[in-house]
Amino acid sequence: MASTYAAKLKKGVRYGLCGSPEYHETEQALSQKVEDLVKMINESERIVVFTGAGISTSVGLPDFRGPNGVWTLEKKGLLGSGDTNELSWDEAIPSLAHMAIVTLYNNGKVRHCVSQNVDGLHLRSGLPVEAVSELHGNVFAEKCEDCERVYYRENDVDSIGFQLTGKLCEDKECGGRLRDLLLDWDDELPADQYERAQEECRSADLVICLGTSLRVVPADKLPLMTRKNGGRVVIINLQKTPKDSKASLVIRAKCDRVMASVISRLRMKMIPFLKLSSLDLTLSPTGESPSLSPLKTSEEGWTLQAEECVNLSCIQSIDEKEKVVTEDRWKIEWKESPIEVSFKLDEGKQTKRIEYKKMERDYNDLIEQQEGEDNGNERGALDS
Repeated sequence: MASTYAAKLKKGVRYGLCGSPEYHETEQALSQKVEDLVKMINESERIVVFTGAGISTSVGLPDFRGPNGVWTLEKKGLLGSGDTNELSWDEAIPSLAHMAIVTLYNNGKVRHCVSQNVDGLHLRSGLPVEAVSELHGNVFAEKCEDCERVYYRENDVDSIGFQLTGKLCEDKECGGRLRDLLLDWDDELPADQYERAQEECRSADLVICLGTSLRVVPADKLPLMTRKNGGRVVIINLQKTPKDSKASLVIRAKCDRVMASVISRLRMKMIPFLKLSSLDLTLSPTGESPSLSPLKTSEEGWTLQAEECVNLSCIQSIDEKEKVVTEDRWKIEWKESPIEVSFKLDEGKQTKRIEYKKMERDYNDLIEQQEGEDNGNERGALDS
């Protein structure tokens, strides 16, 4: 959780301005500004999204400098005295705004995402690794110090400052020690992530800042790099930022609200959030029925039951000469998605772990609701 992460950071650091007031656009102003943003998106060819903790607050992860942010409460001596049911990193799922970014990316509108967050929700939302620059690390990632392979885990690695995690590289030819990828205050930004972020922001013609105070150095300077080549900056944040005067558009509203309206007005269908899970499928070459063994993981927070399987069918490959089963292909169908696995059978039973994706949340009903509200606001504006 965010407060636990904050507690691990080195002390004695000045947090800067915390707890400043939040502002909200009127409905009419918000509608017009969202329309302006949609126009900018349609006019742009290289869009970069730059995100901060404010994009994750709607799913239960606190920000740091907001009125109830981690740093704000710590400065007031209130950290730890509030809600003890703070969501853990493992339990958090992407917000509507996260999924809107994926939707824009898959529709060719967004080119890259630069994130200051460590919650890993952009990758969990479905953005590919190459489309995300994580400037401050990821609580779920650890990296081999020899071959530099990065592993993304289901649970918080529970380490900070590039320390050894106690695990070894899974490559048998390597076996190097793994370290966390989470920055502490005095750690430099990872060169590969920072350089890619600079490159993308410089070449962008539009940078959309979502839920960030733009006060963390040196990341705060990245969005403005687009202006050197004639690009524009949009800031969507409830609090004022030091970069507001440099932005072409500033929207004082919650990230989810704005992005829901954007997706609605672009007439796009929001991509649902699919959780990656796994189960064990045990097959027998003797013709016995297969068995499904659910695996409960901390990331999932639930156990897959065999009865959730809608249909289980087998296509056997027969060696006509020997008249034996050489391969079974099992197709497992759920309501959300089919899975097909194939592997050869040796003597005795075999168990194969299958990874699959199951729909966890579909935000399209919220998009439809937002579309109705937007239409109502437009009619109200015309009548006034």
